[in-house]
Formats: sequence, structure tokens, C-alpha cells
Amino acid sequence: MFTNEHHTTFEVWVSKKWLGYQYFACIWCFIHEEILYFWQIRNFKQIKNDFLNFLETEFYFNQNNLKMKNRRDFLKSTGLIAASAVFSPHVLLKATQPQKTKLGIALVGLGYYSTDLIAPALLKTEHCELKGIVTGTPSKVEIWKNKYGLADKNIYDYNNYDQIANNPDIDIIYVILPPSMHREFTVRGAATGKHIFCEKPMAPSVADCQAMIDACNKNKVKLSIGYRCQHDPNLQQVMKVAKERPFGKPKMINS
Repeated sequence: MFTNEHHTTFEVWVSKKWLGYQYFACIWCFIHEEILYFWQIRNFKQIKNDFLNFLETEFYFNQNNLKMKNRRDFLKSTGLIAASAVFSPHVLLKATQPQKTKLGIALVGLGYYSTDLIAPALLKTEHCELKGIVTGTPSKVEIWKNKYGLADKNIYDYNNYDQIANNPDIDIIYVILPPSMHREFTVRGAATGKHIFCEKPMAPSVADCQAMIDACNKNKVKLSIGYRCQHDPNLQQVMKVAKERPFGKPKMINS
């Protein structure tokens, strides 16, 4: 596996089925941060057309391999300095994964709310499903595996939680921990490239909340806090009445 400590050489073989050329193309270059995950690609999926159009425009393909002295020479000579921002690790990796019919959710924390409410509800959802768990209680693992048919590779603890980054089964991390832990597990979760659901309250302080927002923005993932009431049809009607005042100005509110 590639690490941030190494500059690694990789090959991109472009199929003649895609290009319609007689020969294959082989591009050698040195990579680090922003394209560290390129090695995981098995096909280009959503980005292949744009990428291949670029290659067809910039290169004349023949039997000779294209070789560059280093990564910067490669970027300068091909115009990829501007394009490299598009090929960020998490965005590029996700773009090449097969399209799913349901998003995989990993629950972080297996207390009452996860056990009695969220997990049973995920059995009934149309667009998402329970695919993994993160727990600090080993005795719960077998119970959850048997009840929800979870794979061993989708079971994590608080120490190896960050390895979710390498798991294509997980699309969303749902943080259901005490509020004092929300910042740590949201920031760590965002760094994996997964979108984040976080239970309310968001965090104990404004600084913690801002750190969570910044981490998700930095890693280009979505952050959603579990305030659901504004989406309830009954409450939406109450909000409409309060805003439009069809019965006049409210004189008393009893809650």
C-alpha cells in the first residue's frame, strides 16, 4: 500500500477499446498527496471520458512509452497542474467506484439510540442501509453481526476507525456518541473521505462546531446534524401557520 512518506511510480494503461487507437498508452509519473489513491483504480467510470479526451488532445499515442523525469515535469508538460486539483484522492476514488442503489452507513457508538432506533429503522430505508459499526465494546460485535449480517471487514473499534477510508462499502459515517466526542470522530471521519451524519447537539462549544465544519469542507464531504423536526410534515404545517398567520397574530404559545 502507498504511504504519504513515499513518492511512488505507477502506470496508467488506457484500453484501446476506449481510445480506438491501435496501441495502448503507458504513462509513467511520480505521485504523492493529491493522487495517492490512483493505484486503486480499476476503471475510470465517471471521469474516464473527460480524462481520455484530455489524453487524446495532448498526446500522440504510439508504441513508445511516455517517460517523465519527475512529477512536476509531467504536470508542466501536460497541463495537469490545473487538472490535478480535480483528481483529489477521495473525489477520484469515489468517482471510479461502481454506482450503488443504497448508501452504506457505519454507526459510530452502539448505545440506546443506535440499538433501539437507528439500526432497526435502517432495515426499512429505501436509499441507505447499515453496512458497518464502530464500537468500543467487543461483546457487542457478534450480536450486531448476527442480527444485521455485517461482514467482518466492516467492524471497527475506536482505534482502527480511520481505516474506514479504505472501505468502499461505507459511504456515510453516523456519529452517535456523547456530544463531547462529536468533534474528534467527525474530524477523523471527514479525513477518511466519508460523508458525516452527527447526532444533536452538534458539540459543546462553537469552536468544536467550527472545527467539524472546517474538517468536512477541507475533505470535501458533507456534514449533517440530526435535527429532523423541520422535515416533519406536521411541524412544517405549524411553521407555515406561524409564518403566514392565517388566524391573526399569536396571543399565546403553550408547549
